[in-house]
Amino acid sequence: VVDAYNRWMHIRKTENASAARRFCERHFLSERTLQGMGEAAEQYWGNLADLGLLPDLRRMRNEEEKFAARCGANIHADSSRLLKAVLAAGLFPNVLLVSPGRGRPNLSQQKQSVSIHPSSFNHMVMKFETSYLVFHEKVKTNKIVVHDVSSVTALDLLLLTGEPQVLHSQHRVLIDQWIDLKISPRVAVLFKALRSQIFELMRRRINNLSSDGPNEASDDVSIDEGALCSFSAQSAVLDVVVEMIKQGTAAAEINPE
Repeated sequence: VVDAYNRWMHIRKTENASAARRFCERHFLSERTLQGMGEAAEQYWGNLADLGLLPDLRRMRNEEEKFAARCGANIHADSSRLLKAVLAAGLFPNVLLVSPGRGRPNLSQQKQSVSIHPSSFNHMVMKFETSYLVFHEKVKTNKIVVHDVSSVTALDLLLLTGEPQVLHSQHRVLIDQWIDLKISPRVAVLFKALRSQIFELMRRRINNLSSDGPNEASDDVSIDEGALCSFSAQSAVLDVVVEMIKQGTAAAEINPE
């Protein structure tokens, strides 16, 4: 979907609206849906800018300045693994377990069996690359179905979703009381510490700490040197986690039960 949107936008910018419309017709895409995606992306950017997490494009009059800001914010945009990790964080607890079946794999959420809708691009997939999928919504017809699914890793779920319950003696971690991961206690504790750093960094950034460093929320608030060092250390941890997700490292340390 992202690739289709990017190609459509490229054609609109480099050619014209008619060429973009023909592109949609040729590939059976809804141009109205693509336009809606663009509008939603702009609105989301504005929301993040209001929180101080992104540059405010609305205050930039120079197109080159806007382009540079977009490039800086999208340095990881070509990583499908990172995109799926973000989807895991945003769509949780909408998670499905993938297990072997006759022909196509079986999908379930807790004890509820789920199917992929016949109109979905993923309906005929015989094997998913991971043991977990995230979805937007379930619909009940004659059975429970989902339309849009994306594969995510156990690492994504452990780092970015619900609070994990570490069962040390059993070498297991439970998320949301049913997502069961097999992992050594030492590795589980390490990942839990990484989680704490990630969520603390996001909490502080939302509280007027921008990605470039802390900003004072008001004239009465001051940031001491210790807070600056802590912020820098947490940012470094986040950089490591991003690379870990992009490279797929450490995922082998976690296995579905």
